Amino acid sequence: MKIRIIIGFFVLSAFVLTGCTSVISKEVRSEVDNSVGIQEVIENPDAFTGTQVLWAGIIIETKTYKDHTIIEVLQKPADYQGRPKDVDTSEGRFLAHYQGFLDPAVYSGGRETTIAGKIEGRKNAVIGEYAYTYPVVLITEIHLWPVQPDREYNYYYYPSYYHNRWQYW
Repeated sequence: MKIRIIIGFFVLSAFVLTGCTSVISKEVRSEVDNSVGIQEVIENPDAFTGTQVLWAGIIIETKTYKDHTIIEVLQKPADYQGRPKDVDTSEGRFLAHYQGFLDPAVYSGGRETTIAGKIEGRKNAVIGEYAYTYPVVLITEIHLWPVQPDREYNYYYYPSYYHNRWQYW
């Protein structure tokens, strides 16, 4: 009986500890400069070239080339695990440069991602007719979050009598 309790304790501990871990390795996270934001890089990319950043966001588009892949990401603030929060705020867009092939069918628009990488500089492009400057990050590690059902339906339904239960006393 005591052995079952001890084994149960270790299994439960393993679940609790893995539930709080980050999706980016500890080695990479130790090099990250959390004070560097997208706007600072756009304004002065030379000052931040080579700086390790950890940014989260929503994939807008993925383009593949002969020897690399470019992911356009709309930055979002990250939660405690590094997952993009479901909020209407953003510092802007950035380009994530991956040396190799990432399938655009998997890394498709609307997917959530967390990217750790080093600042390469910036790239000027056009969004519609608007001239836009993207910070470019060379990917060190990337995590693609599992698709979640629509968040607006993640609520519990309680019948009306539950909310006004004192009227029956």
